[in-house]
Amino acid sequence: MKRYLAGVLVLATAVAATGCSATKRPSANGADTIIIDTSDDATTWIDNYNPFSPGAKGPGLRYIYDGLVRLDYQHPEQPQKPWLAKSWQWSDGGKTLTLALRDDVKFSDGTPLTSADVAFTLNVPLEHKELNPWGGAYTAVATPDEHTVVLTFADVAYDQLRYLAGAPIVSKKDWTGKDLATWTNPQPIGSGLLQLTSVKPQVAYFDVRADAWIGPAKVKHVQIPVHATTTFQLQMLNNELMWSGAGWPTAETDYVAKDPANHKSSVIPHGGGESFVFDTAKAPFTDVHARRAVAYAIDSSGFGKLEPLPDGSPCGFAAARYADDYLIPECQGGKQRTLNVDAAKQELAQGGWTIQGGKLTKDGKAYPITVAYPVDWQPAAPIYRAIKSQLKDNLGLDITLITPKSDQYGQAVKAQANAAFRFTPGAQGFADAFSWLGAAGETNLANWSDPATKTLVDQLKTTDPADTAKVKELALQLERIVYDQVPYFTTRGGGWYSLVNTTSWQGFPADPVHADYVNSPYVPADAQMILLQLEPA
Repeated sequence: MKRYLAGVLVLATAVAATGCSATKRPSANGADTIIIDTSDDATTWIDNYNPFSPGAKGPGLRYIYDGLVRLDYQHPEQPQKPWLAKSWQWSDGGKTLTLALRDDVKFSDGTPLTSADVAFTLNVPLEHKELNPWGGAYTAVATPDEHTVVLTFADVAYDQLRYLAGAPIVSKKDWTGKDLATWTNPQPIGSGLLQLTSVKPQVAYFDVRADAWIGPAKVKHVQIPVHATTTFQLQMLNNELMWSGAGWPTAETDYVAKDPANHKSSVIPHGGGESFVFDTAKAPFTDVHARRAVAYAIDSSGFGKLEPLPDGSPCGFAAARYADDYLIPECQGGKQRTLNVDAAKQELAQGGWTIQGGKLTKDGKAYPITVAYPVDWQPAAPIYRAIKSQLKDNLGLDITLITPKSDQYGQAVKAQANAAFRFTPGAQGFADAFSWLGAAGETNLANWSDPATKTLVDQLKTTDPADTAKVKELALQLERIVYDQVPYFTTRGGGWYSLVNTTSWQGFPADPVHADYVNSPYVPADAQMILLQLEPA
């Protein structure tokens, strides 16, 4: 059982659900309550609703605090949409961002949300550099009036807009004079749909605000129980949860089949993916012919079927999330890089490579290949065993698989591997998908050093997202580099699981993949919009 995280390069621990007895959860407060799962594993909740403090937070925090923009994962070509900011405008060549705030937003204590609250929040990392959970890189915040905020950046910063989705806007009145690092904020005041009523060790209780700016809801109360991998599957099967962003590979047969009318399971592609990344700074994969040969000798078309996940794309992300006119022809319509052993052998010959004793060999020198994947990420194991088998069968190439633990993974990859499993982004648009290829240091997972790539990435970062024609032009050129030069290839796309029980509530998206909002409580802004659509069953 596992979940996929959007736009975040992490190695999550995947633990299979087991058949132990489920912990009984409190029943709903009548027909007006929904019980949802929003969390990673936890044995007990903590009562900490300080979004700035380091360490664990209480559940549902992002349902309490809104960001300035919403990241639209369903339409990643233009991933930023209005939220607390109803509009924005760039000036000074992309170094100044002017945000126009909604004028109808109130905090849960009834006070209006104004630019003073936004400035107080956004000034926190300027005054306390260690308290910057959203990663903002602006240098100054100004408030010309009650509903306008102006951010100044040292460099062109079009890509910075997406980080404002993660900035939890707090009430200046409520937070003034508090220790921003240590205050636990036991009665949080936010602008979001939910208002905390109490936190118990095993469940947190919320009221749905009747005066929320996003609109009224027929759901009146929300409960968030702790999520433990050892009991989660039974919680869903026993109808103790109504909506979750987690799942397991056999949910269709275990969960949906138990009650087809009410149990729904889906996987929603988010644009990122799981990728086979070559270390292009290490022989033999400094040579494009060696990289292409390996890519052509692997059939990745079945990898997504190992679990109900979207296919990857040779363009470098889950192309299913993008319109075809944003994709080069080789990636349109969900195309894969076709298994082509003849092409693989031609690439070897062009590069002067042979395979001797299971090793790539050139000019009399043999190069052993070691590929890494994290032992903690269980779904990777069958993919990389298949890759090892296919390379042996198709080319006679023997590779060594190593499986370090996730806390030792980066070091082991750097010291021992020629190629490795990596999570690669794409959920937040093309800048998200490709910026790492133009970066320096450990952020550049492939150690890819290519002036053309860097130039295109820099141009993408400095192009106003509103110039869709230019964004598309740059994206197509970067896709061509990834396809032709193969610094990496996506083995399968990433996505969110979504499990729904409609026994009590109906109105969830009928087609989660193509809905306007992500049908997962793990995406709080979208989930709040879906909560507004629900009707009692």
